[in-house]
Amino acid sequence: MKHMFSETELALIELKKKKITKLVSELTSISREDSLFLLKELHHNYTEKLFPDVLEKAEDSIPWFVNIIGQGEIERFAFIFLNNNNKIVHRCVFDQGSISRTTLYPRQVFAVAFKYSATRIICAHNHPSGVKHPSPQDRELTRRMADIGSSVEVNLVASYVVTASGEYTEIYH
Repeated sequence: MKHMFSETELALIELKKKKITKLVSELTSISREDSLFLLKELHHNYTEKLFPDVLEKAEDSIPWFVNIIGQGEIERFAFIFLNNNNKIVHRCVFDQGSISRTTLYPRQVFAVAFKYSATRIICAHNHPSGVKHPSPQDRELTRRMADIGSSVEVNLVASYVVTASGEYTEIYH
């Protein structure tokens, strides 16, 4: 499957990116590393504002996942934490990966869920290779997350693999 951004969504994203890039280029007194970090944080904050606060269905999260982690050069996991009314209570990205794999510790994910009183989780991770099919390890980790979530009443709603082209595969729903 592939999510297609509307022309309005694409225009808003590009406008925000241009504004952020201009702002960062004007900040000459900080290091390149700090500039890149600032750019990443600003982009993340702006893009969160482009996406809804309440999800009608899990697939509504795909554009956010593609935009936040789809372009990555390393594998990363991203999470959307929801309350009982499908209102987003928190979003985050775990950057503990390499080009071909990522390490995720379920206890870290559920600690965040408890901190924000989430009752549901949607997750995705990217495949920098562009291959949208989940590996056996992807499926096993997803199963473990679903089992743990069920036991602590924080249900995994869906899990996806996303790519830079906007393609995705559902691992769990």
